[in-house]
Amino acid sequence: MLKQRRIDAIKSELRSAQRDLERTRLHLRSLGVAGVQSSKAARNRLTDLLAANARTLAEVEQNVAVPEHAPWELARWLPWQPSPTPRTREVRVGTFSESRSGETLAVPLVAPLIGSGRALVLASEGEQEHAVALGLLQSLVVRTAATFAQQARYTVLDPSGNGVAFPMARRLDQAQVSVGDVRRDLDEVLLEIQRITTTYLDAARTSFEQLPEGMRLGEGFQFVVAADFPNGYDLRAAEALQLIARNGPRAGVYLILHLHRDHLRDGLGGFDRYAIENPWLIEMGNQELTIGGTEGTVTYDEAPAAALQDLVFQRLHSMPRRDRPIGWDELHQRDWWLESSASGIGTTIGRHGPSEPVNVWFGTDDAQLRSCVHGVLGATTGAGKSTLLHNMITGLAVRYSPQELRMYLIDGKYGVEFRPYRELPHAEVVSLHTSPVMARSVLDDLVAEMQRRNALFGEHGVADLAAYRKAGSPAGVLPRLLLVIDEYQQLFDGDREGEASANLLRISQQGRSAGIHMFLSSQRLDPGQMLHRNEIFGNVHLRIAMQLAQADTAALTEFGPSGRRMIALTCDRAGRFVLNDRAGDDTENTAGQAALLEPERRDQIVAAIVEKADRELTAEQRARTIVLDGDAAPVLSDNSHVRRLLEGPEWPTGEQLESLARLAEAEGGLGISDWQASESPVPCFLGQQFTVRGQAIGVLRRRAGEHLLVVSEHEAARAGMLAGSVLGAAMSRSPEELLVWIADRSAPGTTWGSVLPELGDRLAGVGYQSMTTRSDNDIAKVIEGLAAIVRGRMEMVDSSGEPTVIAVLNELDRFSDLRRVPDEYGSVESPTGVQLRTLLSQGAQVGVHLLIGVSTLSALRGVLADRTTQHDIRHRVVMQMAEDDSFVLARSARATSLASDAGGPLAALMFDAHRQASLRFVPYTSEPGLTRDGVGASLSRQLAELTGRLGTRTTA
Repeated sequence: MLKQRRIDAIKSELRSAQRDLERTRLHLRSLGVAGVQSSKAARNRLTDLLAANARTLAEVEQNVAVPEHAPWELARWLPWQPSPTPRTREVRVGTFSESRSGETLAVPLVAPLIGSGRALVLASEGEQEHAVALGLLQSLVVRTAATFAQQARYTVLDPSGNGVAFPMARRLDQAQVSVGDVRRDLDEVLLEIQRITTTYLDAARTSFEQLPEGMRLGEGFQFVVAADFPNGYDLRAAEALQLIARNGPRAGVYLILHLHRDHLRDGLGGFDRYAIENPWLIEMGNQELTIGGTEGTVTYDEAPAAALQDLVFQRLHSMPRRDRPIGWDELHQRDWWLESSASGIGTTIGRHGPSEPVNVWFGTDDAQLRSCVHGVLGATTGAGKSTLLHNMITGLAVRYSPQELRMYLIDGKYGVEFRPYRELPHAEVVSLHTSPVMARSVLDDLVAEMQRRNALFGEHGVADLAAYRKAGSPAGVLPRLLLVIDEYQQLFDGDREGEASANLLRISQQGRSAGIHMFLSSQRLDPGQMLHRNEIFGNVHLRIAMQLAQADTAALTEFGPSGRRMIALTCDRAGRFVLNDRAGDDTENTAGQAALLEPERRDQIVAAIVEKADRELTAEQRARTIVLDGDAAPVLSDNSHVRRLLEGPEWPTGEQLESLARLAEAEGGLGISDWQASESPVPCFLGQQFTVRGQAIGVLRRRAGEHLLVVSEHEAARAGMLAGSVLGAAMSRSPEELLVWIADRSAPGTTWGSVLPELGDRLAGVGYQSMTTRSDNDIAKVIEGLAAIVRGRMEMVDSSGEPTVIAVLNELDRFSDLRRVPDEYGSVESPTGVQLRTLLSQGAQVGVHLLIGVSTLSALRGVLADRTTQHDIRHRVVMQMAEDDSFVLARSARATSLASDAGGPLAALMFDAHRQASLRFVPYTSEPGLTRDGVGASLSRQLAELTGRLGTRTTA
């Protein structure tokens, strides 16, 4: 009974559960219907939204997106113009497409690059993926060039394909294709990474892209693009690529590498050791991606078509240069000559970074209690040395007036850089490609000035120029002096006595107190020929290096290890330099870029300075520049003694002339201490000594043997020296005090053949008694006329008041009446020749001086015996000749080496037979020389100008 009740209870519970289950089924069926309806509505709403978004994104991509992210379609790139500032740091690699909406939603697929700190690796396996990877690699090269216009440099690697992977490389502005020793080329990239890191990065700026835009000027990003790795790469190259991937991004160097996995099977033993760390990896075989929860398909970019590449590169090449040079005008103020040189001089030559100026200076920095006395510059050809020198010279010239600064500018033997400064009022001396001997004379002049100044300071109880200026410049204005020598190693050529080194040592040690500084420039900082090197460079505080030969950089001792490394890494192109003004202190190196001074702008600046000097300076304040030009004969009208003799509207008296002659050359005189007015001396100007200020002068006095002989096969030089001698006599004697006779048998129609006859005519035109002949038949009359003058004066008790007679006999042996005549013993003097010998022995004592010109000693012997030459002609000028002839005429063999010693054929030797002394000089010549303004000046033109000035004079 109990059992039946339990069964009934269970059945009742089952019926109740079945009723609940049915009710639940009905409810779930109702929910299902509602869910289907809601899902269908939501799907419809999502489809409409996605379609709208697709249309919006397509419109944005077409009109608003970064232009460089556009697909390679010509129509899309026609409006594109390269930007000087990158519009993105990412690079497009393809298109990502999503199509759930029923229409394709395509957006650019980009990979992070700048600032990512990662390498970009394209991995492929199999030939199909390899082709896709190669196309994308080529696309990335063109796209980075477009994205980072004028800021992208490339090292492209294709050792297995011999460069075939990069057909566009030749169109890139800066690209090196490596197909040989890949590791060697990658080592250069590693050095670049080191250079950027040490030059620009610090605690505040830890990565290249963080630098201000201006500081990146001229640097840019570098991309190392490697194809088909590891095919053709060795372990050394793999190691370098790993280092570039790891350290490059900090320095703006990014690796884009195609990893061809097929070649990994070939066994680059130990490759895993050099695998790229943490790359942004793109698998070429994986074209189904999920991005942000959205599934889609990737289509990787291929290289753009040829027409589109043409468009891109043409626009890149035609855009204005972004890495423009620093202009000179950006560094210098418009108000000139405002600075004082009392404690020193200085100017800006360039910049470090966008705005920090880099200066050169000489003098004393009182605030830091330090000095920078002298400087040196080393730079190989094409490194920008000349530009830096022009920067310095012009920069100083606009900051300081000629009263504050004067410059001695010496070009090397073959240099032309300082030619534009012939008119610069700051230029005391401009020496252009002169011989080493002449260049060394500039040092002699500067040492003499240094000694004079230091003696002057001692007299006034002051220690140096700064103290002298503070004392009010009691003995007159003393500007600072700067010696600038380009290619200074040539000073030591042929300097067997070490004079140049000795003078550089004196200037380096004593120049500071005198306010004299030097700046030496060469293709190497230390040319190796200089004596006393350590002592000299111990006083050279300013050291500048530009691009040097690798061996020269490694051998530098003027910079410490850090400086040498900075030079190797920084000075990789023209205009870059490393400067140290702390005598090589290895912690005080500054890298900079020199300002660019175009020749046209330089000439404009010099012209403006000249105009300012003409307007603001008196004649006394503006000293005349001494120009020494090794490519041109000296210019008679530039002779300082000639200019001094022509000063004033009246003829000087004998006493005035004596005072001027005895005055030292440094003080504006002739420097002839034994000039006696009672002897009626006349100067014969022959040329320029191998010194800065010295002139070659022969003085004819009323003493026995006071005649001049010029022996030279160089007819133009002989005519120039004879003309200078005649003109010197004319400038020292009024027309009433001088008679000029000229007999010249030079070949007509030559540059020298008309010089002397024209001079005679010009002198006659301004009032001198002048007789000129070119006829062979007239020589007997000329000699007889001169002999009559001598006989008449010999009969006088006192002939000192008689006019001086200057008689020129050029091409002596071509006058037939003068030639020796044969006899049974050889030859004897002709009757006219006997009279000539009498003139030589007696004429000078009564004021009749002969100036004889002849080509060779042999030709002279055809008229005069050696004993006559040696006894009766005191002043003898010779040019290059045989040793025996040199001994006869100059008592030494010096005339045998005139051409080699002087660095050219135009050198002469003046021998004084009474003093047994000789002087080497550069002779005047009838060939055109160069005046200070660089205008060709024929001797005929000079003579016309100078004789014209004589014609305006009156007698006091």
